[in-house]
Amino acid sequence: MHLQSNTGRHIRSGDDMAYTRQAIDTFADYLPPATRQIVIPTAKRIYARASLGMADRMLRSGDMSAARAQLWQAIRLNASPAIVWPAIKIMARTTAGAPQR
Repeated sequence: MHLQSNTGRHIRSGDDMAYTRQAIDTFADYLPPATRQIVIPTAKRIYARASLGMADRMLRSGDMSAARAQLWQAIRLNASPAIVWPAIKIMARTTAGAPQR
C-alpha cells in the first residue's frame, strides 16, 4: 500500500475505520435483533483491534498523526478496556516519539 494512494490517505486519516464503523451500523438495521446483539459488537471489536494494529504499524513507520487517527477510530469502534488500554499504551509511545514496544 502506498501512502499517497486513496487507501493510504484513508488509513492515514482514520477514514478507513470510520467508513467501516458506518457500514457496520448500516448493516445492523438489516439483522434480526438477536443476531444484531452478537454480530455488531463482535465486528466492532475485531475492527478496533485491526485499527490498533494499524496504529502500531503507523507509529513504527514514524507517522504519528496516522497512528493517532487510527487510535481514535479504534476507541470509537469499541471503548472497552480491552481496546482502550492498548490504545493508551500506543498513544504514550506517540507522545514520547518512541517507536519501540
